[in-house]
Amino acid sequence: MAMAASLAGKLSGFLKNPTVKAVGVNTSWLMVDKLARMGVSLLMSVLIARHLGPKGFGQLSLATSFVGFFIPIASFGLDRILVRDFVKGTPEPGTILGTAMTWRVVGGLLIMLLATLISSFIYRGSNNMILLVAILGIAPVVQAGDVIDFLFQSRLESKYVAISKLSSLFLSTGIRIALLHFSASAMGFAIASLLESLLLTLFLIFSLYRRKVVKDAIRVSKTYVKRLIVEGWPLALNLAFHVVYLRVSVMCLGQMKGDAAVGQFAAATRIYDGIVPIFSLLCTSLFPTLVRAYEQDQKIFLDKFVKASKVLAAIGWCAAIGAGVGSIWVLPVLFGPKYQESG
Repeated sequence: MAMAASLAGKLSGFLKNPTVKAVGVNTSWLMVDKLARMGVSLLMSVLIARHLGPKGFGQLSLATSFVGFFIPIASFGLDRILVRDFVKGTPEPGTILGTAMTWRVVGGLLIMLLATLISSFIYRGSNNMILLVAILGIAPVVQAGDVIDFLFQSRLESKYVAISKLSSLFLSTGIRIALLHFSASAMGFAIASLLESLLLTLFLIFSLYRRKVVKDAIRVSKTYVKRLIVEGWPLALNLAFHVVYLRVSVMCLGQMKGDAAVGQFAAATRIYDGIVPIFSLLCTSLFPTLVRAYEQDQKIFLDKFVKASKVLAAIGWCAAIGAGVGSIWVLPVLFGPKYQESG
């Protein structure tokens, strides 16, 4: 009894800790956003895949994967660096915002040009694929508002990000439902994805100005750009290898087996895509706390890091085993008999 009372007291004290409460609230908002996004995205993927069939769905997935190869150019792996700098407050938030958003816009334009140019050689006989790549290639430009997300992450105020994401998700879902009703092609759904990114950026900008988080002027700093390049290139290289690892299978499959095979494969990866956000939202909430712990005491930081890693590993094993076993029966039921091979 005494031991139980002691454990209950420690747990109560732990939950009343301001940092734990802040992380818990932040994670709760992220969880609401991720669960809603996972559910709606899976439902829309099923409906779109059934509507387009393996070939059309394969083309859309192939174009998305192709554009994904160029993402490291726009982001340069700077996400965690930007959150860290927002936490530390150096340089000023306005300088970080202005510099990082300009970087994203310039990088996004470069992605659009590169992706379209290279696709015109690889898919020379398919104007439809080239146009899909060109449309989806615009997305990184309008996703420059993601930098505002990092600012709210650093303040453990992901509530406003979650509201923005949910608003853009439900509006874009309405657009996709309309496209399904009017039997749109893969092109229409590519445009819908682009509109979702644009809506999210507009909602984030609205939240930023409504909250009046940034007091200083938003500007671009050449000095900060140089610092980001020096600190970010290893992360950019890591991100590039990671993107290649994730996307190369789709590209090779498309070249060897055609668009229909890519559609089968893309349906299967939707299960994997549903698991990854669980790790993302936990890491997003934990990262600012780990940064502060590292600044204060590295022993405390290592202790928190080890505990977080154990939790993520346990979740990973459970999710992998569950998805691997369940997908054999679930996928054909969700996506229809045409996607029997996906299971």
